[in-house]
Amino acid sequence: MSTSSARVLGLSTLTSTIPALPLVGMRVTCGFPSPADDFLGEDLDITKRCITNPVATFFAEAEGDSMIGFGIHPGDTLVVDRSIKAQDGDIAIVLWEGGLMVKKLRFRRHSVELVSGDDQLAPIHVTEDSELQVWGVVTWSFRKHLRR
Repeated sequence: MSTSSARVLGLSTLTSTIPALPLVGMRVTCGFPSPADDFLGEDLDITKRCITNPVATFFAEAEGDSMIGFGIHPGDTLVVDRSIKAQDGDIAIVLWEGGLMVKKLRFRRHSVELVSGDDQLAPIHVTEDSELQVWGVVTWSFRKHLRR
């Protein structure tokens, strides 16, 4: 069974060493090129945009391919907020059977299902008598596209 695990990279910090960068004041199409310099908008501080509670936020690296269907690929950096109460349908980092995993949560009447983004994999049914800890809710993910 293929699963996606997560490796904790570290905590977020209150200060950002990355300066705010220009944000294009329009949505970017994947179709044809656009002269984007004509549409520069306000500056974007990536830390402020992606982290609402720095003291409760950590980063993890996705491993495995079972979450690709939900847009999470091996090597992606996940932004995880521990202060958010997990709800049905959230993607979360969970501790189950001694290992950290990233899964979509599906709450049932007397159990929780850990759902993969791969339709070929059956959900993991976690009953009330099993130990499951939600470490945090994934709020953002980042993927490096430059291959060097």
